[in-house]
Amino acid sequence: MLRTLATVLASSAALAAFALPAVATSAQFTLIEGFASSVDTVAYQQPVTFTGELAEGSAKTPVPDEPVQIEIQPPGQSGFVTVATGTTGSAGQFSVTTTLPSGGSVRAAFAGDTDLAPSVSNPAFGSILRATHVPSRLVLDPVPSSVPAGTPVTFSGTMQVEVNGTWQPFQGAPLTLTMEPYTSTQPNATYPATTGPD
Repeated sequence: MLRTLATVLASSAALAAFALPAVATSAQFTLIEGFASSVDTVAYQQPVTFTGELAEGSAKTPVPDEPVQIEIQPPGQSGFVTVATGTTGSAGQFSVTTTLPSGGSVRAAFAGDTDLAPSVSNPAFGSILRATHVPSRLVLDPVPSSVPAGTPVTFSGTMQVEVNGTWQPFQGAPLTLTMEPYTSTQPNATYPATTGPD
């Protein structure tokens, strides 16, 4: 009887030990230090170099061979978008050169991995990078002077910016076409669009 009880207790202990969940290990926190840009004000199509260092833990140990994204939040937009990606070197440092679609808030971001938690540069809302304004114009293609009611009409044209005295197509510019009715009782109709590569 005692031997049977001992066997049951031993089996129960083994099952209990087997059923214990594994202790999850938390990812080490990271930080991006010394984030900086080569300019404070950027011109159209001007390359900008962003530098910084990715480190982990309270000892701020450099983290090599990890991807770091450069993100921008253009004025009036609600979120950050990635414009370039670089890789940290042996001392955790990174240097990324890219052109920006506009000025705005710029930051560096690390997405994290299995052992490392994600992080962004300080301040998290980004560093303000102003943009110089260049002359722009919208060149519309010819349209009929009048059409019968209900006839579809396509409006097209080219958004251009002047760079070094030459007009160039400007890609990715948000535009809004507005149709104003003849009567004041009808609301305006708006049609959002975005410029293409040409």
